[in-house]
Amino acid sequence: MSRRDEKSRAIDQLGCRSMVDVTKLSTILEEIHSRLVGVAIGCPSWREFIDRYDTWDTVLSRSAPLGLGK
Repeated sequence: MSRRDEKSRAIDQLGCRSMVDVTKLSTILEEIHSRLVGVAIGCPSWREFIDRYDTWDTVLSRSAPLGLGK
């Protein structure tokens, strides 16, 4: 049995097909990591956000959260 057949068989045993080739997962994760190295994810209050990011050369726009609009 070829390596490809073994991989397909393993995925079929789980009852689903992945859109990601698991043999390339390490490479994909390395690429994602390198793109996100300088990214910080946070959830400040609106007041903290304004205090931190509002400057004379910044344009801020606010819209209603999804699902709460009419």
